[in-house]
Amino acid sequence: MDKSWMLNPKAIRIAKECINIVKEELDIKLTLSHPEFMQMLHEYVDLTDSAPLADAYSRLLAMAGVGNVLQNLKPKRAENANNNKVTPISPGYSEQRHAEQKRAEQKQVVGANSAPTNTVEVNGKSYPASRDGKTFKGLYRGQPIYK
Repeated sequence: MDKSWMLNPKAIRIAKECINIVKEELDIKLTLSHPEFMQMLHEYVDLTDSAPLADAYSRLLAMAGVGNVLQNLKPKRAENANNNKVTPISPGYSEQRHAEQKRAEQKQVVGANSAPTNTVEVNGKSYPASRDGKTFKGLYRGQPIYK
């Protein structure tokens, strides 16, 4: 992904504003140095429906070049596309929220005819065994690695 926009101080200020809004609203610490910063920020904008975050994100897109960013965004995974929900997994994501979300998902799934999916459990968290044709290899800074 083209990260030349990071050389612009105004773009950095806007990115920091986005990071602060994500921290306030989701209690997730997102860093500008994260390899998938724009992807995760895009997912958080979809997740929260927050007007201040959407505004800051649109200003950041204008600085980064909308075409470059949108072209490099990954499509949502199939399991998230079915229920229009993005599950954020980040180093700052608390165990309590994860447990609450898992219980809520289990309540929704009770009685549903769904085929069991292959998952890998690491440190009490479950991750899909494969994604986009790649297999789970481990975690790096709390993020799943697929190769």
